[in-house]
Amino acid sequence: MFYKLYNVQCTLFRQTTKLLLQSCYFIPSLTQLSFYITRMKVICPGLPKTGTTSMALALRELGFANVHDHEEHFLYNFQVFCDLFEGRVRESEVLFDLYKDVDAVVDTPANYFWMGLLKQFPDAKVVLTVRYSEEAWFRSWEQHVKYFMSSNFYSNLHWYSPFLPLLTKTGSQIRQFFHRIGILSCGQDILNLKDVSSEGLSGFSEDLQKSHYLMYNAAVRSLVPEKQLLVFNVKEGWGPLCDFLDLPVPDSPFPHENKATGDGKIAIIDRSQQFDVMQKARSEIWVSVAVYLASLALVCGAVSFKLSW
Repeated sequence: MFYKLYNVQCTLFRQTTKLLLQSCYFIPSLTQLSFYITRMKVICPGLPKTGTTSMALALRELGFANVHDHEEHFLYNFQVFCDLFEGRVRESEVLFDLYKDVDAVVDTPANYFWMGLLKQFPDAKVVLTVRYSEEAWFRSWEQHVKYFMSSNFYSNLHWYSPFLPLLTKTGSQIRQFFHRIGILSCGQDILNLKDVSSEGLSGFSEDLQKSHYLMYNAAVRSLVPEKQLLVFNVKEGWGPLCDFLDLPVPDSPFPHENKATGDGKIAIIDRSQQFDVMQKARSEIWVSVAVYLASLALVCGAVSFKLSW
């Protein structure tokens, strides 16, 4: 009797142990846990005019609730990126805290810090948005820059730049910010370009910028592990993106946003003039002008009074 009871106990022990071992396969690893604890899932290092705005909309539609695009970078992290550009802080000091609660990042300026982001979030997937050729990218980028240069925003940054430090600290930071964005985007400072003509932009090097586009993309391809990287043209639609992210294909068409309209307008440039940081710069300018005019009036009044005395 005792022997039978012993055998039953051993059998139960073996079955229980087997079930426990099988259940271990469902316990997430530390890497899997970090994927959920640190939410960054997708990093999009693609250059401007490679479908970045469409990509941000697509990720939101796929269920990524917190996607930071160009507008969010300005709204929440403008000062931090100014500090990064100026070397006042290091990537390792700020990027994790900036994006630990963000699902995906797209577009400037965060895309230029993609290597630092990947170090902080090593399990994130990387989607490099591209055009079919460097020629196609350059033509789209050239049209973007032309419209940017024709905007009031560009005029304020360019023609009044010598006076910006005297009028607005924020405006001066914005100019330095776009100075660096231009160089990182195409290899040239777009704020120092000359007149726009029917033949193109004076001082705009097509060869240099095409080379910049190719070298930037080549660097991403060579440095990101192959299993983590998708090189993606938004015109390919949902298929490759959903396969890569292991998500079902939506019924709706793939979004297509920020395309130049028939009159050449580009939505993101128009919207950027309404960003909070832009409004702050305008307010500082008006306050500074008012202070200078009031000071001038006081000085003129004092001189006039002294001369009449």
